[in-house]
Amino acid sequence: MKRLVLPLIILIVALGIWLYVNKQEEQKVSGSVTRDFLNLDCEKVNRIVISSPVENLTLIKQAEKWFIQDAIPKLADFDAVNRVLQHACTLSVGGVYSNNPEMQQNLMVSDDEGTKVSFYEGEVLLSSVIIGKPTPGYANAYLRQAGSNDVYVVPALFSFAFNMTRGQWMDKFLVRTTIDSVASLDFFYPDKSLSIKRKPVEGEEGPEWAVYEKGLDKGFDALSSRVFPLLQQAATLRAMDMVTEADTGKIDFEPLGIKLIVNLLDGTSDTVEFAQIPPGDMPKRYYARKPDALDTFVVPNMVFEIFTRDVEDLAVPR
Repeated sequence: MKRLVLPLIILIVALGIWLYVNKQEEQKVSGSVTRDFLNLDCEKVNRIVISSPVENLTLIKQAEKWFIQDAIPKLADFDAVNRVLQHACTLSVGGVYSNNPEMQQNLMVSDDEGTKVSFYEGEVLLSSVIIGKPTPGYANAYLRQAGSNDVYVVPALFSFAFNMTRGQWMDKFLVRTTIDSVASLDFFYPDKSLSIKRKPVEGEEGPEWAVYEKGLDKGFDALSSRVFPLLQQAATLRAMDMVTEADTGKIDFEPLGIKLIVNLLDGTSDTVEFAQIPPGDMPKRYYARKPDALDTFVVPNMVFEIFTRDVEDLAVPR
């Protein structure tokens, strides 16, 4: 029993110290609140430069789209960029945590450490901050404006947002449209091909879709409720990850596993290629790419399963 007393006392003391530190932190940042701390106008920001221990990258806004600056600019996740930019433009801080320059290195907010985020309008620097390490409770992080010694505490979410990897910033939508915009879907498999086409039945009751297999002039009616999940996946086809070094040697696009063409009512189309799956194999990761892009993505297993279902399952029961 005595052997358990000492560890228990140490645990209680450690917990007490942790609670005390967090209480002190709360007291330091409570009180007066400065809203819109960075004084940023989201509408004016069209370039964000991020220098972090994880990644150095530049995000550029062109024609209402965000791109990752590269030898070949890559489309960034518009929603993700706008979301973190909104956090920056509405950032509120409490009181000054520290204004001692000697503390900056310890809090990882010195000019040489932490994550530096700079917001520009063209070549004009609007604001620049350095995001440091998390606070003891990991609920917050330290932050300092470039050129100032004042250090503040901000929500950890602000830190996480600007410490994403290049792959996390990238737009992972392989196709992004609406079901109502889809005219047809063309699927090409190693052993067959088929098309799912919208039927011109305006003002009439009946099936909206028909399935046509290669070599057959006449298709069969498809049940809308069964076509819908396939249409939904095809119209908003989004990858869940980028390939990593661990995927090396597992990806083979020659020959293709599936080729999907999403044809839209306005005459445009999107094409996605899926890597082949060896017979009898049950991989944990499925791969896809746009034929005109260099990047390969990892797609959810469910996508591949829906796109390889038996075509007979779509037919209207007779």
